[in-house]
Amino acid sequence: MVSRRRAFPTSRARVVVLSTIVTAAGFAACTYSLAEVRPGENPSSDAALGPDVTSDGGRPLSDASAPNVACPPDANLGPYVLTDDSTLYRFDPSTLAFTKIGKLGCDAGEPWDMAVDQSGTAWVVFFDGGLASVDTTNAHCTSASGYEAGQDGFLLYAMAYARPSLDAGETLYLSDTTYRQVPGPGSHGLATLDALLRVHPIGKFQGIPNVGAELSGTSNGTLYAFFPDDDAGNPATISSLVFMDGSVGLSPNSSVLSGLHVPRLGDFAFIYWRSAFYMFVAADQDPASTVWSYRGASTFVVDASAPGRIIGAAVSSCAPAY
Repeated sequence: MVSRRRAFPTSRARVVVLSTIVTAAGFAACTYSLAEVRPGENPSSDAALGPDVTSDGGRPLSDASAPNVACPPDANLGPYVLTDDSTLYRFDPSTLAFTKIGKLGCDAGEPWDMAVDQSGTAWVVFFDGGLASVDTTNAHCTSASGYEAGQDGFLLYAMAYARPSLDAGETLYLSDTTYRQVPGPGSHGLATLDALLRVHPIGKFQGIPNVGAELSGTSNGTLYAFFPDDDAGNPATISSLVFMDGSVGLSPNSSVLSGLHVPRLGDFAFIYWRSAFYMFVAADQDPASTVWSYRGASTFVVDASAPGRIIGAAVSSCAPAY
């Protein structure tokens, strides 16, 4: 079958793994801070918004400040994956086992991507731009009432939560990937989604401004991005992100690896879990994704075959970074 989700301009890729640590202090030094932003709940503080989003910049900000919400002791960590037929699974990186939870219990069409918050609730964006919350214990699905699709060009996007520490709140980040499905100038870059379901753009990715990324956040102030290769010759890249005025930078330290193949037409997803990266990749005609892991070695290793074509993967920002 032909994937309607991931169409890339080139068919072969190298993988670059860049610096894997950005501390909470590093975020602060770049005039950007993490704070709790959870869709559908009380508004978060303005600190969760990008440095270019100000009260005099034409974009509405939250009026109320939310408390710094720490990770609960019984946090639902995941990881979870979602297949193109709307089936939710729990994934165990230690055994590479997939446990079926069920099909999404709402008629919202085909899913595009997902994130999981600290309570274990999944947030899923769909092909029509709709947003819904999903109970990860039973796959029950509830549409996000009042959400307006396509704000600031963010119709379709990858997403992940990240936080500066286990004692602080989390932020929901979006990486625009609309261009993979709808013809246009390319990715709008990175944004946050606040508790009032409003999108707040941060800026484009510096150096590769028209490319979007899959995201995975951690509890130690790191937001990782996995970029596909592109026509400009940029290799597939895993990087931690550094926030600057009006743009988002990639960490400078890098090493080039070979072995991971990102197909031109296909599906892929990405998570970071306890010092390892997991990539779920399916070529155009593949019935299921292949699971790859990068564990700090010089090569990628094929770990397992997934139960279907995985289009979204997510882990709680409360998960230990190591």
